[in-house]
Amino acid sequence: MKFNSFTCRLGILSLSLLISGCSSIIKPSSHQVIDTVSLNKPEQIANLAQQAQNSASLWDVMRSGFALDHSEDNPQVQAYIKMYQNYPSYIQDITLQGEPYLYGIVKILQERDMPTELALLPIIESGYRPLAKSSAGAVGIWQLMPGTAKRFNLSSDNWWFQGRQNINQSTDAALNYLAYLNSYFNGNWILALAAYNSGEGTVKMAMNYNASQGLPTDFWSLNLPKQTRNYVPQLLALAAIIENPSKYGISLPDVPNHPLIANVLLSKQISLRDAARLAQISQSQLIALNPGYTQLATPPSNTGTYYLTLPIDKIAVFEQNLQNEPLIDQTEWKRYIVKRHDTLESISQTTGVSTATLRQYNRIGHLRRGQSLIYPVYTYAPGSSKTKIYRIKPGDTLSKIAHKFNVSVQDLQQWNKLNSQSKLYIGEIISVRTPASVAAAPSSNASVVPTSSSKVTTKTSQSVSATAKRSSAQSKPNKTEKTS
Repeated sequence: MKFNSFTCRLGILSLSLLISGCSSIIKPSSHQVIDTVSLNKPEQIANLAQQAQNSASLWDVMRSGFALDHSEDNPQVQAYIKMYQNYPSYIQDITLQGEPYLYGIVKILQERDMPTELALLPIIESGYRPLAKSSAGAVGIWQLMPGTAKRFNLSSDNWWFQGRQNINQSTDAALNYLAYLNSYFNGNWILALAAYNSGEGTVKMAMNYNASQGLPTDFWSLNLPKQTRNYVPQLLALAAIIENPSKYGISLPDVPNHPLIANVLLSKQISLRDAARLAQISQSQLIALNPGYTQLATPPSNTGTYYLTLPIDKIAVFEQNLQNEPLIDQTEWKRYIVKRHDTLESISQTTGVSTATLRQYNRIGHLRRGQSLIYPVYTYAPGSSKTKIYRIKPGDTLSKIAHKFNVSVQDLQQWNKLNSQSKLYIGEIISVRTPASVAAAPSSNASVVPTSSSKVTTKTSQSVSATAKRSSAQSKPNKTEKTS
């Protein structure tokens, strides 16, 4: 969606009239694009899994909600139909990109009594890429501008979160805006689509000019920007093909009529790296499913309610693995702003987090003054858990630590996946399972890093290894990186 100016978009309406009028225009939906489940309510997860047994095609459902005149005989629409015919793989690729979201968007459009052709709009806007950004500043699958996001109550962006990239929030705002535009143009969806691209002020001025000249005021007769004149025919051509793919010799990929992903309600912060490991998916897949998060961790829980989007068939394993790693629930993620002359080593000393951990949880290239990094902080509360952490000090051995906590060396090895050849490093963190009354709790600002095993470690230079060979290989010091 491209904008000329905020004033132009308002047309002849004031902002106050626009917002007050929207409440009577917008028909709310009882669902979101991505529905939410609670980990402590297995019946919700089971219900989603049951829906996944539905073998119907989403294309059939979408076609049943088509309501626009596709104007297939129009030369401009015909030109785009031929373009799609010349590049059949494009529809295949773009459908796969939007597949996780199509079911939810079609469902909401049906609930709002809006044409299901609108589910194709993100294909034209962004190729269904949640991280898409235009040179004009539009963001997300619906390419929303900051002004539109604000007008339609999209959550304010912060360092941790970008509401226009969040699928649920951006879809709600985009459909609210489209509903308003449809009302503004007296139920004419074609003009509403044109206004979504160029602004209602632009379309209204073109209509007023034609009316003053005694000319028709339908979309095809208006003198609109070239981009808008191409925008609407492109969408109508795509809808015409999906309505009758065999007529145009195009094969559509199968898209199931059931949800493929769901939101898991979070009670605490979690790093996307750890979440991906617990869900047994790649970090890149998890990041792609959670485009609203701009850092490699979810936002602090005191800044709002947040969710983690996961494939439905991975929610159960995520819940099980999360329960087996209670220290993750005792970890908070803090922000560190790089100062002049900072190095990764000096930041490590300041935060109490190893350089390896800083690298793992941040996209670090050349450090820059003002750059922000995230780092983990352990938030243990005395008496709250039988799992504690202990930071290795000079002179420590497993025997000394075992004696301190009244446990055996074998226990420490088992809990932390260590063996007799494993080395301990100063600053490293290991877990100790013991009754909460046995030892004093560690400092509240001690850091913890959940890893792929049951061991939890942090080191001044690298992660502890389960074997002496790996430990030795990883113990080489990092090169000093100074800020510019």
